[in-house]
Amino acid sequence: MDRRPSLQSITWLLNLNRYKQLDLNPPYQRRSVWSLREKQRFLDTILRNYPSPAIFFHTSLDDEGNPTYHVVDGKQRLSTILDFVDNKIRLPKDYGDSRLRGANWKALEEFPSARKAFWRYQLLVEQLDDVQEAIVKEIFERLNRNSRKLEPQEMRHARFDGWLITYLEAQADAEIWKQLKVSTLARRKRMADVQILSEFAEIMLRRQVVGFDQEGIDFIYAMYEDPAESVPDFDGPAFTEAFESNALFLRDMNLHNSVITEKATSRNHLYPLWATVALTDLRKKDASACADKYLGFHTELERLRILDAGDPTRDRSTDNTSVQRYLSNSTGASTEEPQRRARFEALRDYLLTE
Repeated sequence: MDRRPSLQSITWLLNLNRYKQLDLNPPYQRRSVWSLREKQRFLDTILRNYPSPAIFFHTSLDDEGNPTYHVVDGKQRLSTILDFVDNKIRLPKDYGDSRLRGANWKALEEFPSARKAFWRYQLLVEQLDDVQEAIVKEIFERLNRNSRKLEPQEMRHARFDGWLITYLEAQADAEIWKQLKVSTLARRKRMADVQILSEFAEIMLRRQVVGFDQEGIDFIYAMYEDPAESVPDFDGPAFTEAFESNALFLRDMNLHNSVITEKATSRNHLYPLWATVALTDLRKKDASACADKYLGFHTELERLRILDAGDPTRDRSTDNTSVQRYLSNSTGASTEEPQRRARFEALRDYLLTE
């Protein structure tokens, strides 16, 4: 395999993008999930002319000999450069050079020396000539392999310090989550409790059920690191009030008959229950009545589970359809979006039906 390291200016990169020779999304790429703070730090690196890690491209040629540069490693850095030039990012308001505080690319027209310094910044570029896709994927995985000693949520704790993660980490310390056994000693040790609350927040922020996706959580952390900047219409106080009201409703259900701590401490059950509270009008109902109905749901769920284990081919025509649908989507790839959605819809229909 041929490797061709070189130094290239940002102007070279902008020209690649202008002539559509830059591919930021080859099949092996993950979503860009840098937070605003990380993007601003990289812009500061450029403007200070500090060194940065190499960017790796896989270069392919079409039948006319025109090259396309597929990014293997460095997508977030390249995206930050392009977004800044497109006026999608501003320098931080506390930027070291007071003249450039809060400035976007257009504002730098008043500071031509800063613009020229940006254009001239030298990127270390490694080009991998046209090789088999399997080799490119192997290189990508090696360059992007995270430490196996840290759980994904622990790595987020190290990466992010914005509004959403700060709120959710504080929530995980609240007594209510210990009472509901969402936050347990085992989960707290690896921040799994914060990850569960992050999935709860994702339901509310996206207003829908989604499949479990570590990068999806990264994305909402980055998006809501500084909501005033990235999501100006977002109502933070309304979100936190709704989040905590949902938690209180679950607590009230559990105080009535301990149904959550006895039947629903796994993510398989917690996720659709939270989704039903967050995405429907269930909270308008009496919490005790909902707790009784939820206990009945789990009683029937366990009965059908035992029957299925004894006779997988039995006649299910008289089963409660909602409970049976929930059960059939509780095994296998149970955190995938179709299975989660099916369990949510089944539980929603059961609890909201008079």
